[in-house]
Amino acid sequence: MPNQQASAGAAAGAQEPAGDPVQYRGHILPLDGLRGAGMLAVLLFHAFFDSNYPAAPGSWQAFLIRFTSLGAAGMTMFFSLSGFLITGILLDSVEKPHYWKNFYVRRALRILPAYLLMLVVLFAGHFVSGRFVLACLLYIGNMARLVGARSQEYGVMWTLAVEEQFYLIWPLFVRYVGRSKLLWLTLAGVVLTPFFRLLLASHGIETFLNTPSNVDCILSGALLAILLRNGTIHRGNIRKVSRWLAWVSGLLLLPIVLIALHGFSSRPVTVFMAAFKQPPILGLFAAYALWAVARHRKGGPAPSRTLRFFVFFGDISYGLYLVHQLVFRLYDKYTVHSVLGGFNSNFGLLFVRFLITSLIATGIAWLSRRYFEDLFLAQKNRLAPYKGDPQKPSVPEPGVLPGMETS
Repeated sequence: MPNQQASAGAAAGAQEPAGDPVQYRGHILPLDGLRGAGMLAVLLFHAFFDSNYPAAPGSWQAFLIRFTSLGAAGMTMFFSLSGFLITGILLDSVEKPHYWKNFYVRRALRILPAYLLMLVVLFAGHFVSGRFVLACLLYIGNMARLVGARSQEYGVMWTLAVEEQFYLIWPLFVRYVGRSKLLWLTLAGVVLTPFFRLLLASHGIETFLNTPSNVDCILSGALLAILLRNGTIHRGNIRKVSRWLAWVSGLLLLPIVLIALHGFSSRPVTVFMAAFKQPPILGLFAAYALWAVARHRKGGPAPSRTLRFFVFFGDISYGLYLVHQLVFRLYDKYTVHSVLGGFNSNFGLLFVRFLITSLIATGIAWLSRRYFEDLFLAQKNRLAPYKGDPQKPSVPEPGVLPGMETS
């Protein structure tokens, strides 16, 4: 649904007794804003850190580029947001008619139109091989070598592969595993996955693209959705839990940020970062999500200009995520013999490249959302309505991104 319909629902009022599950309905604007902020962080990451700009060690340019490396945390957060929203939808609709149809039809309407169009553009423009397109159609873009392609022919596709592989099986667990067992299964995934990454990293095995290495990112959001629904986190303690998570996660994240900013790259540090940089980020997301849910009220104050800015990018984040790397490639191709093509040795031109490509990609994403994606989103309630329940699931039907969800 468009953001103009945001805040259509409400959290339960103060009369709700402590211990009862927190009821939250409709769009939660701060979560839309968080999605937008994460998209901008990823944009900065790809624009600067991925540019291979030869900044002199110790220079302010080198520090700024290392700072943009923190934008990769946006992808960790996107996975968690996806797990939170989709698990909430599954839990709320598990006893309703047409569980499978509603879930997969609504996801297909959200994901496939822009995704398939992007694959057509990439293949027609000779940006990717036919084998990579096949991998993406099979949602194994993060394992494209299985069909003879490179997994990074178009980098952003790996996150969509991770999510869709996970969500092919996750509805089965939600449907057929009891709530109590599901809780413990989810908690085990959150706790054990970092140690699995440690095992892989210590043997020099890549931990970035494969799905099992990212399970804790998605399951952390799922765990939050479960705890909100079973009453473990309730109106009486939600703010306290949020503050506790924020403090603990912030303290744990501090050394990781310092390592990233100083550019340490010894093998022990590399192994540590590969294995344990995600949990503090996931904790901060959980703290923010709980804060947002606790504040969610029908007819609350109008969002600030800052929030509206980030909500705008959250609204177009799916299209922006899909297209921004293509815009970078086209810019590099057509400016290589012009003055603008000197960004590899001129930081000012690198910044100009970021501004121009970001504006173009944002415009394309806005047009896609308004005149293409929304045409399909408008069919969700007709083709896959939530029947048998006077209210729809307690969170808006999400779409996907690098783990990014957008209604």
